Amino acid sequence: MANSEQTKRALANGLRLALKKREYGDITVADITDCSGMSRNTFYYHFRDKEELVDWVFQTDLKPVIRAAEKSANWTELLGMVLDVAEKNREFYAEVLTSQGYASFSTCLIDAGRHVAARILAETRGTSQTDRELQLTARFYAHAVIGVVIDWVRGDVEFEPEELIALIEARITGAESRRP
Repeated sequence: MANSEQTKRALANGLRLALKKREYGDITVADITDCSGMSRNTFYYHFRDKEELVDWVFQTDLKPVIRAAEKSANWTELLGMVLDVAEKNREFYAEVLTSQGYASFSTCLIDAGRHVAARILAETRGTSQTDRELQLTARFYAHAVIGVVIDWVRGDVEFEPEELIALIEARITGAESRRP
């Protein structure tokens, strides 16, 4: 494979195959290269270690979500996109998020979510908050929503994606407190 992107995808698929056989913490670069048909030199040409490969997978999988967030997609659409990405690769995400932690996954999403939340807050809440207060509120919502998404991926929260989106929306909009 001459194309760098194709090679990275093959290594990512090798990692996914290796995860079917072992836990993330037990997987070595040799396991990944064996499952991908690539050499160790090829792996190290593209990635420092398996954690950098996982970061690349996160970045690659979440690119459409981040692009949509930069435009003006609404937050429920973005959340649906995130849940769709996670659901398509749920075993991978659940294992990696449990074993490695979720710094790069959550950082990608929180940054995108924070921008969307700040835009929505500015449009819906007027100018009663200073810019600093608005950014803090946006960060609060982004962390809360992404935390729930991570719990959902791990299986700690058991709802269908559409139901989860509706429940989060109700809490954010205050509709939950207005129910009879």
